[in-house]
Amino acid sequence: MIKLAAARPFNLPIFRDVVIISVAVILIHGITVISFIALIEKYADDVLPYERADQRSTLLNLHGYLPIALVAEVIAEMPFGWALTSLHFAIAALIPLLVVITDMWVLQSMLVEKYITNYRRQPRICYIFVAIVALCLVGLAVALMFIMPGTFRMVVLLDRIIKTIILILGVIQLVAVAYIYGFRRFSVNIRTMVGGRGPLNFFWWFNWIVFSPLIKLACFAFAFVGAQGYVIWQCIITGLTLVWVPVEFLVKNYERWTYREPMHTMFYPRDDWGPLDPYDREEAKQMERAVRVR
Repeated sequence: MIKLAAARPFNLPIFRDVVIISVAVILIHGITVISFIALIEKYADDVLPYERADQRSTLLNLHGYLPIALVAEVIAEMPFGWALTSLHFAIAALIPLLVVITDMWVLQSMLVEKYITNYRRQPRICYIFVAIVALCLVGLAVALMFIMPGTFRMVVLLDRIIKTIILILGVIQLVAVAYIYGFRRFSVNIRTMVGGRGPLNFFWWFNWIVFSPLIKLACFAFAFVGAQGYVIWQCIITGLTLVWVPVEFLVKNYERWTYREPMHTMFYPRDDWGPLDPYDREEAKQMERAVRVR
């Protein structure tokens, strides 16, 4: 839905659409989660009647998959349980499928954009089809390990590693955008894209400069304190993933050096960044020049 809101014409207040959609999703998600927690707590009271209330959830969460299995059992006992259970498993199957489709679309779009950048022309349909088939085969080969013994433990470890990688990449992005690229320039880009001044601009400033660094620092502390099991392998996989960040920086620095460009040009947006429509692009440049950020 946020993508649909972003498809509106240039510099209209889509932040209003995004806020409305986000609040609605949070409310629905919160009501659903609280309802399921209450139902599972009632189920735990029936199964573990002699345990203290504060220990029931701990006993149920000894195995991470147990609450997930209990959800279907709790739903089945409700009125029209067969319909709700069918809907539950249909959604459980549909959401991973949508995630895979979205990931494939993102990877395919990145490859097409890279091809256009290198060869200055659109790739043929057959090339795109071959790329999608290759991505599917690679994904299938990677997924084969998750049907072997120890799958659940492997999924838990991989999930922990991915979260650590995303956290580190988030810190890199925060530093690059808020401190290297500059929050003032970034806030102007936001206003040229979605509009909004005053309180909204303060929200962006507070989020990028104050709130996000504190949250990421707390997450780092929690991640390192709570690290356990296969720590060496976690560090190796994390390092192999993050090594591409300095490699990409060195490649871009070499390209800059070959064109005899100054270092600070690496931290400017590309010339093709911005609205596709020429009129909107010129309007965006005028708005940026008005606050003297270019």
